[in-house]
Amino acid sequence: FTWGSVFEGPSLPLDVTTDADALTIEASLPGIKPEDVEITIEDGTLTITGKTAEERNAEQGSYLVQEIRRGTFSRSVTLPNGLEPDKAEATFEHGVLRLRIPKAEQVKPRQIRITPAAGDGSQPVETTKS
Repeated sequence: FTWGSVFEGPSLPLDVTTDADALTIEASLPGIKPEDVEITIEDGTLTITGKTAEERNAEQGSYLVQEIRRGTFSRSVTLPNGLEPDKAEATFEHGVLRLRIPKAEQVKPRQIRITPAAGDGSQPVETTKS
């Protein structure tokens, strides 16, 4: 993977996992509404962009500490080959965006069974998906 970020505002932490069937990306987006997030995949690059609440002034007085980042954010990930982005599914729950991109059938791991030596009454070699 190649990771890139544009930090015009808050950072966008990600967890990326893979298994035999899919690549899963989870992004932590606390306080952000699903309608303020855009997900695109183009030329093998996934980009997640969005916006948080605009800057605001302190109700009274001046900030002593201002650590809540506001504004726009963007995060790009170069995806591995063998995924089917047109079949991707996204969910958003409790401030976590979860994007699941299935792997193409031809890149899924396959198990090949070994056939015992001829003449012992065994079955021929089978290929199955694991």
